[in-house]
Amino acid sequence: MPGNMSNYLVKKVLDDLLGNGAFTPPATIYLALFHTAGPGDNNANVANEITDVDTAYARVACTWDAAVLADRKALLAALTQFAIATDDYDGDVVAWGLYDSVTRLGGNLLFWGEWQTPREILQNDRFEADEDDLELGCTATA
Repeated sequence: MPGNMSNYLVKKVLDDLLGNGAFTPPATIYLALFHTAGPGDNNANVANEITDVDTAYARVACTWDAAVLADRKALLAALTQFAIATDDYDGDVVAWGLYDSVTRLGGNLLFWGEWQTPREILQNDRFEADEDDLELGCTATA
């Protein structure tokens, strides 16, 4: 699924590009999961992140392939697996966010998007994101 760039990242990239500030990319990018709705461009719905109470949920580090100019996108580099749930998640997983922090509800949102198909995670199940599940890109105008 294509992702939306957050307001935070748009400002950082534009300020860096236009000489109004320097942006240092995070050393590690973490994938977060959301129920009900995604975080939104301004991260207003961050409270919808899956709870870590009794579920073993935690954000996971993810890696990305280099961007392909012809496709104007970058893809997840490898299968990304969350811990096996020790209890049911608090709602279907409907969206994702990429953050510069491993801390649940913390850090700066970089990109976010919705999964094509929501997924229920029950006790002893695991959420996985495959290489084809996430893509980041830019669209061109005619």
